[in-house]
Amino acid sequence: MTTMLTKRLFIVVAALALALVFAAGEVAVAPETHAAYAQRKKREKREEPAAKPAEQKPAGDELDKVLGGQKDTGKIDVESLKIPDDVPLTSSVGQKIDESIQKLFLILEKFQEPGTLRRLAEFYWKKAHRLNLDLMQEHQKKMDVWYQAGQQGEPPKEPDAEVWFKYNRKAVEICIIIMEKFPKFQGMDEVYFFMGYNLTEIGKDAEAVEYYKKLVREFPASQYVPDSWMAIGDYYFSHNNVYDALPAYEEVLKFENSKVFGYAKYKIGWCYFNLGKYRDSIETFKEVVAWSIDQEKQGGSAIELKEEALKDLVMAFAEEGSVDEAERYFLEVGGKQYFRMMLVRLAEIYTNQGKLDDSIVIYRRLIRDYPLHKENPDFQVKIVEAYSNKNDKENTTKEIINMVYYAKPDSESEWVKANQEKEPETVEEAWENAERMLIKTVVEYHKEAIKVTSEETWDKAQQLYEIYLQYFSKSKTYYDVNFNYAELLFARGLYDKAGEWYTKVAEMDRKGKHFEEASYAAILSYEKLVHKEIEQWIGDTKKRSQRSDKSYKLAVTKEAEQKEQAQREAYDEVRPMSPNVQGFVKACNIYIDNIPESKYKVDIIYKVAIISYAHYDFDNAVSRFELIVKDYPTHRLAEYAANLILDSLNIKGRWRKLNETTRGYLKNQRLVQRKAFRNDLVDLLEKSTFKMVEESESEKNWQRAGDEYMAFAKEFPKSTMRDKALYNASVHYVTAGEIEKSIVVQKQFLKEYDKSPLAPKILFNLGKNYEALAYYSEAATVYEDYTKKYAKGEDVKDATFNASVFHENLGNTEKAVQLKLAYANLVDNPSEKDDAVYSIGFVYVDAKDYKNAEKQFKAYLTGREKDIAWPKQDKKTGEFLSRGKIKGDANRVFAAHIALLDIYRKENRQTDIDQSRQTVLKLAHCDVDGQLGEPAREAIAEASFFALQPAFHEYAEYKLEVRKMVDKEKWNALMAERLKGKSERVVRLQKAYEEIIALKSPQWSVAALYQIGQVYKQFSLALFNSETPYWLDEDQQVIYVEAIQRRAVPVEQKAIEGFEKCLETAFRTGVYNSFTTKAREELQGYAPKAYKMRNEIAFAPRFESDSFYGGAMETPEVPDIPEPKRGSQLPAGGQPGSPDGSANEPAPEMEIPSEG
Repeated sequence: MTTMLTKRLFIVVAALALALVFAAGEVAVAPETHAAYAQRKKREKREEPAAKPAEQKPAGDELDKVLGGQKDTGKIDVESLKIPDDVPLTSSVGQKIDESIQKLFLILEKFQEPGTLRRLAEFYWKKAHRLNLDLMQEHQKKMDVWYQAGQQGEPPKEPDAEVWFKYNRKAVEICIIIMEKFPKFQGMDEVYFFMGYNLTEIGKDAEAVEYYKKLVREFPASQYVPDSWMAIGDYYFSHNNVYDALPAYEEVLKFENSKVFGYAKYKIGWCYFNLGKYRDSIETFKEVVAWSIDQEKQGGSAIELKEEALKDLVMAFAEEGSVDEAERYFLEVGGKQYFRMMLVRLAEIYTNQGKLDDSIVIYRRLIRDYPLHKENPDFQVKIVEAYSNKNDKENTTKEIINMVYYAKPDSESEWVKANQEKEPETVEEAWENAERMLIKTVVEYHKEAIKVTSEETWDKAQQLYEIYLQYFSKSKTYYDVNFNYAELLFARGLYDKAGEWYTKVAEMDRKGKHFEEASYAAILSYEKLVHKEIEQWIGDTKKRSQRSDKSYKLAVTKEAEQKEQAQREAYDEVRPMSPNVQGFVKACNIYIDNIPESKYKVDIIYKVAIISYAHYDFDNAVSRFELIVKDYPTHRLAEYAANLILDSLNIKGRWRKLNETTRGYLKNQRLVQRKAFRNDLVDLLEKSTFKMVEESESEKNWQRAGDEYMAFAKEFPKSTMRDKALYNASVHYVTAGEIEKSIVVQKQFLKEYDKSPLAPKILFNLGKNYEALAYYSEAATVYEDYTKKYAKGEDVKDATFNASVFHENLGNTEKAVQLKLAYANLVDNPSEKDDAVYSIGFVYVDAKDYKNAEKQFKAYLTGREKDIAWPKQDKKTGEFLSRGKIKGDANRVFAAHIALLDIYRKENRQTDIDQSRQTVLKLAHCDVDGQLGEPAREAIAEASFFALQPAFHEYAEYKLEVRKMVDKEKWNALMAERLKGKSERVVRLQKAYEEIIALKSPQWSVAALYQIGQVYKQFSLALFNSETPYWLDEDQQVIYVEAIQRRAVPVEQKAIEGFEKCLETAFRTGVYNSFTTKAREELQGYAPKAYKMRNEIAFAPRFESDSFYGGAMETPEVPDIPEPKRGSQLPAGGQPGSPDGSANEPAPEMEIPSEG
């Protein structure tokens, strides 16, 4: 450090000296203009007596003075002063230097005097300096380009110093010429100084110092004496000769006004420091600071020297340990930062001296007083090192953690926030140092813990490992540290955490150097925790795979299947593994998947499979067991593994896979070496072949399921399950739509297994198959065979019923009746018995045996009489006074009456028809359970319609006539009464027909709507044809008739609306009957252009007159209605006028009934 300071100060001093000796810039043409020459002139004037004003000196004397007071002793070869391969300067300043050198050559050609030579030496020095500057600047530019290009290739070479040193050497050569040719040159002190400086430039320090000594010896009054002493002192100081350097520096202090005075004092302070005289050094540096401050006050500039002195005071105070004095002094001179520097130095000294507690105190003070300083992490490192050297593990650990928290990036550390942007490299370095100290310490503790088994050391090592793993996951050593941490955990017996960390190491790099050791160590770690459970599971599964009953019982009955399914569902949910078991399985899987040649592989695989099996994770269990069976079929564990694979597939109901696996094992001779094991597999093959069809069934692939059952029957002809296989095949073929195949299988079954418990079901299903294919004769025969063979079979009722139906449809009436009677005897439910009796009636109807049919229906109704409570009626008017009640199926009751009504129509028994309709009307006034069907509503509508016919005919015959020659008031009253009667009938009839419409019978709704149109038509005609008052004259009668017609038009419009609704409903419901035709004819009469005649319109009826239940319904016919012509009749007597001859008056207003 002292050498660097010495060199720096020497350059500064030399530059100052040369600034005094040589004035850079313009080149003087004559020696008189040189600054040094002017200084010499001043000295001469001081030394010589003043010349008399009138005294003239000869020109020769003046020339001597110009030539330095000495004549030329010999001609100098000017060409020898020139430098070969001269390098021209390119800058403007450099060009002036080159120009000045050339001018000096011209002068020397004419005047060879020492001043000009010394000037030439000066410009050679300037050129050397300029060349150095220019070439280094150019080199720096090249370096910048190289850096910007990404430092590709070799960096640019530095310029050769010889390029400018040759100019320094030429300057020295010229100085030697001056000394040899002009020994009495009055500026010889300058030459000596210049000589020393250039020799120093070219590395000739020893030669240079001799010229400085010669200068102070020969020219003690020279202004260059202090600079020369300074150079002498620096020479000795740089050569570690403080004893000779100190007197030289002290000589400088004799020249208080010298520019190097402060530097000399500064160097004296360093001399004291190097001599160990720290107090003298402190005082001397203080004097330098005080001198520098004084210089600044006087307008000088000594800032750099002051700063250097303050910095060096730091070391001096530190070496002496004067903390308090240093703090006071630095605060006084405004240099708090220097006090900090002093503390840093003092801490280093304490550390080097082994005063660790003292160094810790100082470092902590530095961190405390300067919390954001960029060097603080380094101090934290020092604190850690100090505690570590003291073997204080508690504080070492604590301080390492503090160091990590202090320097961790992207944290809440105030220090990081303060330095992240301006000192990113420092922040990064701090983090690296934290990692370095942490890893160094934790490794030391780990090694020590292994040796001495100290719990404290184990604790601290573990604590530091965890800190490292938490914060240094991106480090290059992170992988190794993870492994070491796992090793520590295992050594401490923390097996769960050890297993976790070994597994983590294995997962980090499966090709890493620690993989095999870590993966196996993970297994060992977890096994220490779960070995008892594993042994238990292995024992349990061995017992299961070695059970005495090896028949592999599979469910073949519905109850057994349900029980088996319930047991299987218990295994549906995988049991959770404990964390340690999970860790063990994971570690084993990593090991066996990546280390295929391990001698432990089979045992590890088996253990993993056993664990999965014990936890109902059968898929994973099977995959692992299969590794053993496939790759190690002769291993002692292979048969166990094979048995447990089959057991797993059985538990999960994976029959197809179970069957496939069993077949594979039977082909594997290396695996199936024991006869007992082979026999077990043969038994399992049969049962799994049967059970595997369930998978096709669950997928609803019925065709494949049927084929598979048939394949089973073929492969295992002696199987006890063969009859069930044939049965199932027959059922599945039906579901798949392959009924013919099903029939073939059913016939085969009945041929081979006539005594099987499934034979009745097969026979019954055969009948259903014939039925489905419309082979009714065969179906009837099969169903009848069933009733004969299996009189107590579960399907005997259905077989009997079905046989009766098909015999009925085939026209076998007597057989059909016998079977229906047999069916009635089989059923216990009274309702079902009645239904059977009821259906026999239709058998007779179809056979046109109406006598027996009527007898059967009446028998049915007699049986139902107990279920009917009839409504009460007024005996005179027939009006219903209360509602009745029908229990049970009311629709059947109505249907029976409809069937009877149909028989009566066919036999044209009008009295029975009317009586039957009256019975239906009574039933219509009964409450029922549920809703009445359409046939019942149809029957009610028909009966209701015909019941209204007398009322309608009475209404149509009801005229608006008085036909009596009574007085006017009486006549008006009688006419009003007639009109009221007509209106009331309209309302009653319309309401009754609307009730028929509400029954929603398409046919009778059309009929009712037509009748409503007729009701209004008849009313309008009655108005048009009503009797006119007899007392009106001819004109009055015209007025009266017009008034009546106006009243009749709205009524006529209602008639039209009724007919239109009739047609609209007919078209909507597809009904075509006589009412449809008459409605169209009525509308044609009202509007011929708007309505077509019957032969002009296409009609597509959905039905005409067929009943919906049992037999044909009578087509409703339009009743005959009188058709009076529109117009007004004359009053009774044929003559208008009043009987008393009084004037006729208009008739009173007539009220027209509304639609409702």
